[in-house]
Amino acid sequence: MSTPEPRHETGPIGVVAGLSAERRCLATADRAGLFQVRLSGADAERAAGAARTLAEQGARLLLSFGLAGGLDPRFGPGTVIVADRVYAWRAPFVPAHDNAGQRKLSDLFSLRRPKPLGADELGEPSVSAEAEYETDARLRQGLLEHAGRRAVTAPVVGVERPVMSVAEKQGLFVQTRAAAADMESHMVAAVAREAAIPFAVLRVVADPSNRTVPRAALAGVRPDGSTAPLAVLGALSMRPWEVVDLLSLAADTWIALGALRRVARRGAPFLLGVL
Repeated sequence: MSTPEPRHETGPIGVVAGLSAERRCLATADRAGLFQVRLSGADAERAAGAARTLAEQGARLLLSFGLAGGLDPRFGPGTVIVADRVYAWRAPFVPAHDNAGQRKLSDLFSLRRPKPLGADELGEPSVSAEAEYETDARLRQGLLEHAGRRAVTAPVVGVERPVMSVAEKQGLFVQTRAAAADMESHMVAAVAREAAIPFAVLRVVADPSNRTVPRAALAGVRPDGSTAPLAVLGALSMRPWEVVDLLSLAADTWIALGALRRVARRGAPFLLGVL
């Protein structure tokens, strides 16, 4: 199979995000209107369609941008991740088996705050992802330099549904060693490879590895990326025991969106001048 010729475009920067709140973080840094943002509403298939539309409209690069669920126990809310690679994951989320190394991981996930973890403590990933995509080195390095001192470079994993429980997060981390999970990055990566245009991933951890995502929170996400607070309250009335997790998630998200706004202001000038 032949490799497609790289495209040299002068078109807009194509951005795929999940939520309107994420788009607003970028809008504050894009006064010239050079970013074209499309929202998935936290749906992987819609993310693929959004990325494909942006590529067809002549985007010169694609950026997966927004919040992510933390998997690595070292990274708390507000940690900025400039991904070096993206894994596509469509297998079930399987909790980690209870062996010695994974018991140590279980202890870390039970902590109130993430704790440093040596890179060699857990060994290699236990399961291979469906596909792996390397981000553009030039974009990655530039974003990392502009993203601030809390930024790290690490893999992220793209998933088909939200990673809800601590057990699922633990299992996915053991299987992939990815720092975080989202529902757009693997689709953006696949489209970028197909279209032969560079891509990057800029994500901020919202819910950390030791945080359960309540089902009531998902009820408020509309397909257009906006939120429906009344739908959340309606779901919460059916699941009142989730109120503590919902309030914790709201606090995490507030921290993460603040970090996302800051990193957008720092990274946007670099992206606008890189190509």
